[in-house]
Amino acid sequence: MSETMTSQRVALTCAPAAAFGSLPAMGRVMTVVRGGTAATHERIGPVETVTEKNGAFLLGGAAHDLRVTAAAIHRVVVDRSGRMRDRPLPRLEIEDAFGEVLFSVVALGGIEAFDAAVAPLGQGQPLPARKRPSAPPSAPDEGIATEDAGQAFLEQVFAAGAPVTISLATPHAVQRWTGTLVAPRLAMGFVNLIDTSFHLHLRGGSVASWRKDAAGAWLACDEAGAGFGLSVDMRGGA
Repeated sequence: MSETMTSQRVALTCAPAAAFGSLPAMGRVMTVVRGGTAATHERIGPVETVTEKNGAFLLGGAAHDLRVTAAAIHRVVVDRSGRMRDRPLPRLEIEDAFGEVLFSVVALGGIEAFDAAVAPLGQGQPLPARKRPSAPPSAPDEGIATEDAGQAFLEQVFAAGAPVTISLATPHAVQRWTGTLVAPRLAMGFVNLIDTSFHLHLRGGSVASWRKDAAGAWLACDEAGAGFGLSVDMRGGA
């Protein structure tokens, strides 16, 4: 059995295109894009298509719409250390040249399906465990003020009942979801949208205001008035 199959964390030596080509075989996965500590955008379901076009990789399907700049990818890491209680949650972490994660792909179909999908990618280089930064302390649910701009806006969008597109963009990756919002929930200091193929986790207090961009989408802004990548397009399928 190869090092790739036995080590907890391994840097693959194959090309990123080959690593992405393994995703459809993993079955149900969660692709995760983070906007700092303010927002996490997750899409859930099988990746159906992987294409490379105009300098970017595109992950697509009924439950996926993610674009990442190809030139920004430095390496792809297999990480088997993730767990939720007794459930293994292996993942691929796609890193830039500074070791920052551009996005990650969490396999939800079990370790066997994950290992079978990555086995053809060959041996990798064992890595030490990632030192994960401590998240800012989460406020209790009641600590989210009723005038919280993030929660209030999402409540208004939910009440309108019209399809919207929610995107989270970083300098090298953008992930989108289009649909009709479910009711926002409060948990552990976050405003959460929990749908079958989409999760948004928005830290309470991270949004100070919203402003429209040139295309008409609403951008979430921090206290300094700067956007952090989260946008809500009220035109739905636009």
